[in-house]
Amino acid sequence: MMFSDLDRDIFVSCEELYQYLEEAESVAKATGSAKPERTPRLKKRRRTPTPEEQIDDRDEHAFTEDEEHVTKRQYLDDASYEGSS
Repeated sequence: MMFSDLDRDIFVSCEELYQYLEEAESVAKATGSAKPERTPRLKKRRRTPTPEEQIDDRDEHAFTEDEEHVTKRQYLDDASYEGSS
């Protein structure tokens, strides 16, 4: 089907336009092609606060060992230092 005169004006009365729209809406409802209804915006929940970190005896022991290791390493590094005088 070819339309050779697409640049011409057409006239549709208000009554005809209304009938076309009514028919199109009824077809859309029957086939389910209408836009889905928007769901109301969901409310976001506040995040529960992160609990404070609890240090138990094992953690305390590991931290103490790490500190002792760092202290020993610093001492050994400093002992090999020879100042230029």
